[in-house]
Amino acid sequence: MRSTMPPACACGTIRRRWIKSLWGCDEGGIILFVGGHGDLHITSHRFDEPNALNLVGRPSTAVAIHGRKDDGSDKVWLGGRSTYLRVSIGAALRNACFGAELHKALFGVYETNICNRSRSGEGVQLELSRSLRRRLAT
Repeated sequence: MRSTMPPACACGTIRRRWIKSLWGCDEGGIILFVGGHGDLHITSHRFDEPNALNLVGRPSTAVAIHGRKDDGSDKVWLGGRSTYLRVSIGAALRNACFGAELHKALFGVYETNICNRSRSGEGVQLELSRSLRRRLAT
């Protein structure tokens, strides 16, 4: 299977390239959850931690990055209510040599989904496979 990651990227370059391909800068409000996967899982439309809701409710749009199990693909699955931003992020990821596609089951369109809790009520959800997350972390 062909890798979706450029083989010549140095450590750290992939992470910077990933963030720049999404936002055009190295900055942003990020909440990172690391650790237990199965028994601590909360679905995106039921996530209601007050600090996270306060943070995501300030900007006009939000992007939520989620982890998913490996399925043999390193493609980023796209979802969320912001069609324009979802299409733009997908194009930016593909231009940066990442695979990206609209997922057929994880649409991320619930109003209560953390990515859609911004001021506009719209956002984008990205689902990254475990193998892709590992590659981004090295």
